[in-house]
Amino acid sequence: MARKSFGNLIVASFVADASGEVSTLPGNTTDGRHVIEVWNGSTIPYDVDVESTFPQGINRLSFDPDGGSWTARILSLDDNETQELHRDLIVTDDVGRERIHTVTVEWKKAGHHVWKRASSGLPITLNLQIT
Repeated sequence: MARKSFGNLIVASFVADASGEVSTLPGNTTDGRHVIEVWNGSTIPYDVDVESTFPQGINRLSFDPDGGSWTARILSLDDNETQELHRDLIVTDDVGRERIHTVTVEWKKAGHHVWKRASSGLPITLNLQIT
C-alpha cells in the first residue's frame, strides 16, 4: 500500500484480489483491482477526486474499462469517514514489475466550493509485480 496525507485527508493506493490487498498478481488474471481509499480526518465533509495512471504507459496492466487512467470521485466524505473506490485491472501474461501513480488529488468542501489541488507529495507510487 502506498499512502500520503494532504491536510486532513489521507489517500491510499493499493491493489487487491478476492483475498484482499496484494503486492503481486499472476499474469492473465481477471481478479485484480486498483483501489483508492480516502480518509477524512476533519470535522467537515469533503468531495475528493483522485486520478491514477501508469507512468510507463499501458504495458502489462490497464484499467478496465478506462485504459490508461481513471479518477476516483468521492462525494460528501463525512468527518472521520473512509471510502474506497476501485477499477478492475486487465493483466497480460508478461512477467515483470509495474507501477501505478496517483498523480492528482483534489478536494473541496462538499457543495459549491472551490477545488484545491495538492501541490506537493505527488505522485503516490505503487509498485506491483506480475508473476
